[in-house]
Amino acid sequence: AQPVAAPQATGRILLVEDVEINQELARLVLEAAGHTVEVVADGATAVMAVEDGAFDLVLMDVQMPGMDGITATRMIRRLKGACANVPVIAMTANVLPAEVRQFREAGMDDHVGKPFDRAVLYDTIARWLPGRDAEPLRRAAG
Repeated sequence: AQPVAAPQATGRILLVEDVEINQELARLVLEAAGHTVEVVADGATAVMAVEDGAFDLVLMDVQMPGMDGITATRMIRRLKGACANVPVIAMTANVLPAEVRQFREAGMDDHVGKPFDRAVLYDTIARWLPGRDAEPLRRAAG
């Protein structure tokens, strides 16, 4: 395997994941790329963290106990102010077209399949970090 180059742009990322080993793996990969990472384990905590913090991007697990990622994303989109527009990327093993459509309808901007490929994760994050023109991608995603 060839080494994967870390992205040039970095940001403050909220990782929403309930499985501890997945938290650790994603955190290591993200921090190795220069990102600052805060981890929460459920959707309700994620909504509060987005409302209170200045995150550049949210990586959101879809299936979690309590509030799932879809519900959490809908609630984030209803928040007041700029925090409601933070890019939300689903991180999930559920990547069938109907499921991806459901993520988009909830307000998620993109998705990365699990188990994730580092290069795909880095590329997806780079597309949505501030300073990038994500609007054409949102329109194209429909």
